Parts: sequence; C-alpha cells; structure tokens
Amino acid sequence: MTKDRKSKILVSLPLPPPHSGVETLTQFFLQSPLKEKFELLHVDSSNKRSNEVRGRFDYANLTMTVRNSLKIVLTMARNHPHLANIPIARNRFGFIRDGFYILVCSLMGAKVVSRMTGDHFDKHYWSAGPLMRAFIRLVLGRISGIIVRADRIRRQFDGLYPNSRIETVYLPFDPHFFDDVRYIEKLSAKDGIVRVLFMGHISKAKGAFDLLKSIPQVLEGFENVKFLFAGNIIEKEYNLTFVENKVGLRESFLGSIDSSNEHIKYLDMITGKRKKELLKSVDILVLPSYSEGFPFAVLEAMAAGLPVVATPVGALPEVFKDRENILFVPVGNVEGLADAILELVKNPSLRKQMGERNEQLVREQFNLSVFSQRMASIYNAVLHQ
Repeated sequence: MTKDRKSKILVSLPLPPPHSGVETLTQFFLQSPLKEKFELLHVDSSNKRSNEVRGRFDYANLTMTVRNSLKIVLTMARNHPHLANIPIARNRFGFIRDGFYILVCSLMGAKVVSRMTGDHFDKHYWSAGPLMRAFIRLVLGRISGIIVRADRIRRQFDGLYPNSRIETVYLPFDPHFFDDVRYIEKLSAKDGIVRVLFMGHISKAKGAFDLLKSIPQVLEGFENVKFLFAGNIIEKEYNLTFVENKVGLRESFLGSIDSSNEHIKYLDMITGKRKKELLKSVDILVLPSYSEGFPFAVLEAMAAGLPVVATPVGALPEVFKDRENILFVPVGNVEGLADAILELVKNPSLRKQMGERNEQLVREQFNLSVFSQRMASIYNAVLHQ
C-alpha cells in the first residue's frame, strides 16, 4: 500500500428503514470526514423487521443472515479491505450472526474492529451454555479492537477481552440535523401546556411503564401537562435477560391510555421530518431506562434544545452533569421521576437554561469531526499493529 493510498475499510452497518437511532447513526458515519480519510466499503446490514423479532432465531432472520454474509464475502473478495468494522450483539442469535460475519472477514485477511452499542455483555456470556461460551471466546479472539460507548461500560468485558484493546467513542451527531425545522416553535408558547415526550421502544426496560405510573403524581402538582409516547410497543426484549418480560404488555400499555384522557397521547412510531418537528415542538424528554449503552434519543433531544429527565445508566452519568444537562432519577423510582418532571414543568427558565446548554454541548463535543478524529485514530492503530 503506497503512502498516499487510502486504507480500505469494510463497514457493516444498517441503513433506514427503520428510522431508529442505529440507522441514523449509520447515515452520520457514512457522511462524516472518515470518508475523506479511508475508502469505506459499506455493506447494508439492515433488518427491516420490527425490533421485537430481530433477535429471534427464525427462518426470516436466518435468511437475512445468509444474504448479508454473501454480501460481505463478495465485498471482501472484490475489494480486499484491510479492516472490517462489525458490531457485536448481546443476544444469542445476534451474536451468532455477528460472530459469523467477524470470522468470515478475519479468515479472508481483514483485521476486525467491533462495536458494542449496549451494556451487560458479561451477563450474556455467563448465561450462555458451554458451547456458546466457546464460540464467544473464539470470536473475541479474532477481534483486534472493541469500541464501547462509555468508559464505565468497559467492565462488561472483564475477564473476556484485554482492556488495553478496548476504546471509548461517544456517539456522533450531525450539527445540521435540525436545520430544516428551525422554524418550529414550542407548542407550549401558544397554549401554555407543557409537553413531556417519551421516545423509544415502549417497554418495561425503557421505563415507559414507570413514566405511566408517575403521571398521576405529576398532574396533582401541575395540571397543564401533556405526556406524549412515541415508539413501537415491545412485548419481549431478547437482549436484556435481567428485565422481566410478560405477555400482554401492549394491551396493558394501551389500556392505561384512555382515549378521553387529554393528558396522555400515544403517537406510535414517529420518523423522519415528523420526528424532528416533534422534538422541536415539545418541552422535555423523559427516558427512565433500566439499562443503556448511550441512548441516541437523549442526544437527539439535547441537539433539539431540550432538557432531559433520565436514569443514570450507561454513558449518561459519565458524559452529562446532573442538573446541568439531565435531571437524574434512580432506576425504578417512580416518585423521584414525578418530582423531577414537576421541577421542570413548573420552571420554564430552568428548562430554557438546560436546553440551551445541551444544544451547545452536542454541537461542540459530539460533532462529526470530533467523532471522525477518534475513529481514525483507532483504525490507524489497529492497521499498524
């Protein structure tokens, strides 16, 4: 390879639809300055099925895995990339799929960098049987470097992978993402009703039911509030073995929302420009998750100039400051959640100050240039090992 020739990097990342955080991040990745530093060979690994069934071992997912494997093999054979960027999942089928991609790339001569988007990989490992654990160790042995979303979640690989080969890269955000909706004004400025948004998978793991439980307490303290829930309802999550999942969550959630209740509204899945308009028009984002890596919804909301109420999970307490960027609430604390929401709905000046700080923080520290410099440094270090 000549000095001025770009290194080739195979990138296995999903493109929308669906328009969730992972797919949006792929768009940011592909349009970042990394494309000027390396020759990026993108293989679209998107699964167009709902999140509820992506982790299942079934015919459709198996067929998709075979199809994506063939795309990776063809890209490797035609272009001979020097490095492959392949994610790793925390559920059994997801890891088998990603592990197969990693083994293919490694055996065909590419070094592999893997991204872990969440937390609790150790729980996935120790809950697996002997054969699965052996496969996990085999795959990890083929990986030259692992990227996580926060220093505090590196511990999930303790005893499984060398800490010296784990790097932290925070999420990127395109500072121009909201340029086309700059004209949107907050609806509360017109009618005085403060709008609180939950955006993400509606499930126990994401804290949606804790938020529902907190609403009566909030309304007792402040009546002019409307709660908006945007996202698909998840019956069972396949990557969080420590969260109880029960059949009937959809009926339970929808049954909690009386169509005549003017204070609660379910918006279903909101994507594209409609989601941008929604984020610019509401007042507060609430995400009381039980587990996260680095929730993209929080970064989106901050970039839109919103204050946030969230649990101190994943990267959030490492990256953001309590009461400056986020009002942190202990996991599962419904009363504390209601108190934090009430503090913001009653205090428009606090909402404004936090929102402005958040928007500036994302623009300065999470832009595509900062992200690209960090990723390029990691890629170059692996390429020259």
